[in-house]
Amino acid sequence: MKVTKYIFFFLLLAAFGCQKKKYPESVTLNDAMFYSTFTVDNQAVKLSAGIDGYYMYSAFAHDSNNVANFTGTIQKENCGADCPASLNVQINNWNVSPTNSPVAPDSALMAGPRPYIMNASFGYQAVFRSSYNGNVLSRNWDFGDSTGGSSLANPVHIYARAGKYRVTVTITGSSGCVSSSSNVIEIGGSNFRTSVGVSQPGSQTMQFSAITSGGNPAYNYHWDFGDSTSSTDPNALHTYRLRGGYQVRLTVTDAASHTLVSSYNVATLNDISSCVTNFSVTSVTPYLSPASMGLSGVIVKYVDASGTVFSSRNAQPGTSFFEIVSEEPFDANENGSATRKLHIRFKCKLFNGGKSVDLDNGDAIICVAYN
Repeated sequence: MKVTKYIFFFLLLAAFGCQKKKYPESVTLNDAMFYSTFTVDNQAVKLSAGIDGYYMYSAFAHDSNNVANFTGTIQKENCGADCPASLNVQINNWNVSPTNSPVAPDSALMAGPRPYIMNASFGYQAVFRSSYNGNVLSRNWDFGDSTGGSSLANPVHIYARAGKYRVTVTITGSSGCVSSSSNVIEIGGSNFRTSVGVSQPGSQTMQFSAITSGGNPAYNYHWDFGDSTSSTDPNALHTYRLRGGYQVRLTVTDAASHTLVSSYNVATLNDISSCVTNFSVTSVTPYLSPASMGLSGVIVKYVDASGTVFSSRNAQPGTSFFEIVSEEPFDANENGSATRKLHIRFKCKLFNGGKSVDLDNGDAIICVAYN
């Protein structure tokens, strides 16, 4: 009987002794399923979800430009935004979509390189319209900012910054007649703009109108009709005594003594030898570049142990890179959102005001959400 009891005891001990320790899904024998290793300013950093109170948070949201952001954050549990000793990675969608609309990750999270998102870069979008009194063979625009031209009749051009620009369009007709129109325009700033309006062009008597906006009213006007006559009336009726082509120049000065000059080419009645080119600016509106919207781009944010926030959102050196090595579907997150597990490698310069540090040898497996 005693022998039987000892045998039962040893069998029970053996049965419990062979059972393996069970770990949470995010931890396998002290190695995290989600982690990030890198150096910042030559200091090694390792963040591991499931170890030392760290958690892998995944999220999805639309930003103010209606671009979907897929984000993953490794930080202490229940620590809040910009938690010390944390890493946040944001990957933007490739297009704009309505707020709160479902967004599949499709190409946004596919393996491959991604550009870093820079600070917002605002410019100005100007819309031009040209005219010619004949059949057009070719057009050539010079927008005055050394960024190239256009051959379109009514082009749209993006100016990177406010300022005054000399815009010229040259049109060649099918008959070989060449005519140009050149004007200085103001982009941005006070949006001081002026142009010439003409009724009954091609006759001997024409009604000229100054079309002026922006700047600092009131305005002073001076017309030069190209035939040694002038006027200071904003709406001037003028008769040409001789048949031919003329360049009309309108000078407008605002109350702050800012001056703009606008020219306009005209041809009188029965003048079949002159070809006439003109253009106008139909609108100027603020413009946010796609690069600034961050389409298909990434932002890496690191918060050091003291709580100082560093971000990659600035101009990066040529050695910086970000690459999605692999991606695969993963379990829903704590909010019930679908997720993707990503393996990423990265290197960048991080900024906090005037201070910058180098992030090197970045390697991570993170989780991002989508809907």
